[in-house]
Amino acid sequence: MGNGRKKYVHKKEADKIVSVPSEWLYFAMEGVSLRSIYDCLKKQKRWGAEYWEEAEVLEISIPENGFVDLESMEMDPEDGELYACMEETGAKTVYAVTIVPEHYEKMQDVMRYIAEEQGGVFRGDTTDFLPEVKAVSGLTASR
Repeated sequence: MGNGRKKYVHKKEADKIVSVPSEWLYFAMEGVSLRSIYDCLKKQKRWGAEYWEEAEVLEISIPENGFVDLESMEMDPEDGELYACMEETGAKTVYAVTIVPEHYEKMQDVMRYIAEEQGGVFRGDTTDFLPEVKAVSGLTASR
């Protein structure tokens, strides 16, 4: 009977992981660059950050929990839904974001910190742009 319970618990964890996408989009406000995000993260001791300017990639390492990668992306001028979401959020730039879904809670901390310090919002790279991670109300940086 113990084995059956283990399988059930494992299945529940697997279902939870699948519901969190590994690919996200960061809808950034005017003036927010990978360099400004990197500079903001350097103040934090809980995460490591490496920025490769030529490649336009920022990697944020979360000890024992993986990484969050942000990188510049080419925008498809035909992607009306993406542009509509940019307008809705007030974003001027969109970055592609990759996370480790198994450590979503830790990844969410990083995304929320960036949104609080730099403005903008993180949204799943899904058909409905969900889930969403944004600044906690009242803590948004003034930009």
